[in-house]
Amino acid sequence: MNTDKVVTVPNVLTLIRFLIAVGFLVLALVGPAVYTELTWGMLLILFLSGSITDYLDGWIARTWPEQATALGARIDPVADKLLVFAYVVFLWSAGIADWWLEILLFVLIGLREVFVSVYRARYGHGSLPVGWKGKWKTGWQLLALTCYGLYPFAPELSEMWSPVVLLVATGFTWWSLADYFFGGTEDTLRA
Repeated sequence: MNTDKVVTVPNVLTLIRFLIAVGFLVLALVGPAVYTELTWGMLLILFLSGSITDYLDGWIARTWPEQATALGARIDPVADKLLVFAYVVFLWSAGIADWWLEILLFVLIGLREVFVSVYRARYGHGSLPVGWKGKWKTGWQLLALTCYGLYPFAPELSEMWSPVVLLVATGFTWWSLADYFFGGTEDTLRA
């Protein structure tokens, strides 16, 4: 791992994810008045692009170790969480995620992410590689948010499947957290 290098492909991809997240927060402030079917499509593609950069930056850093940096290992999880948080805020501002159950599940996912981030920072586990539970957790979270993002195009389908996928994502999220308390921490610390 390169500790001195700052500008690498994975770090640039992580920066792009930060910028996408900031864009969603700005749109949440502007409000739904600017949302048309075209902008919804573009925003969904933007979210999916940000999600893909999450996979790509890790793959590049693992495949080409000279691209891995200490900075990247620290900021990548922050960018991941910020993208998810910003997209959830954006969905709330657009009135898509307004069910009490959905809000509760989003809060439970958010609390887990904050707890794990603080735990890792406090005990120096911020740069461990991602384990399988973390990959499944992230995959289900991104799938759930994608389902919500499909609402303007397929409202019935989105209303039917989004809460189900979000419930599964919440289960994976808390399953990985439970390992912090009840064993399996080596694998879970990577999640």
